[in-house]
Amino acid sequence: WVTNVATTHYVIGSAMGPHPYPTLVRDLQRTIGDEAAAQMVAIEGRLPDLNFGTGGGKTADPELIGRIMEIAKASPFSSILNGRFTGGYITRTYGKPEEGVHAIQLEKAQIAYMDEAPPYPWDAACAGALTALLERLVGVLLATRVGV
Repeated sequence: WVTNVATTHYVIGSAMGPHPYPTLVRDLQRTIGDEAAAQMVAIEGRLPDLNFGTGGGKTADPELIGRIMEIAKASPFSSILNGRFTGGYITRTYGKPEEGVHAIQLEKAQIAYMDEAPPYPWDAACAGALTALLERLVGVLLATRVGV
């Protein structure tokens, strides 16, 4: 896909390269994230507590994704699938459900375990509930063998 390496600046979709490429990537990604967050706040009133990213359903088996989301929806935390975060580089690179390798990224909002106002105190009750949920999710992941 590269016809001339001397003039090609696109490198694995990252912010590498000479100025201004890292700055452009940073600024554009920030704009996309800010816009997605603003839309979520406009629709829901705030960001969800948990965002599960599966690259639009490409990085994990649909059955596994369904189990994870069922547990998340039954928890006291709000959750979304492929919302603001759809799965980072590692999730998209290594999630190959057709080979039995499933990747699900989890982004947790700060409010799920601590106060969002300075000095940002730890909320032991919320953190305890989140820890219990995470332990349950990991248990399901460890016990599940799909697509193999």
